[in-house]
Amino acid sequence: MHQLLTTAPGYAVNVLHADQQDLAVRFARPGDDRFGGLNLHQGRHNIPLIGGAIAHIECDRHTVLDGGDHTIILGRIQGLAVHDGEPMLYVQGAFLDLPKPHWDRALANAPTSGYSPHPGSGHLTSSPPSRKGTRWLRQ
Repeated sequence: MHQLLTTAPGYAVNVLHADQQDLAVRFARPGDDRFGGLNLHQGRHNIPLIGGAIAHIECDRHTVLDGGDHTIILGRIQGLAVHDGEPMLYVQGAFLDLPKPHWDRALANAPTSGYSPHPGSGHLTSSPPSRKGTRWLRQ
């Protein structure tokens, strides 16, 4: 897996929905075919995006750094999709269930737009939503 991640042209971060704990456990355990049987969509570089996730962050690999006993992979965000729902949280070895009023307060203060198109600037630009509750942002 290490070689694949450090040499691939890009990667995706799938932010799982709060009700997808089984997927988090599935990907945390050793196994060859973690994607088998999942509802997947193909993203940039044919990288799988997991259906039901509340966000997909698609990156092109920018650089790979030596972090001693770790490798640090930096990417440039090229696409972002945000879907309705609450994110799964995992803290100190346990899944965290944050009460809905806390999410409502955080979402009320979160920006929903404000990305302006500036060709060549590297800023993300907003595109029309592909389905209700989804916002796609692409560079």
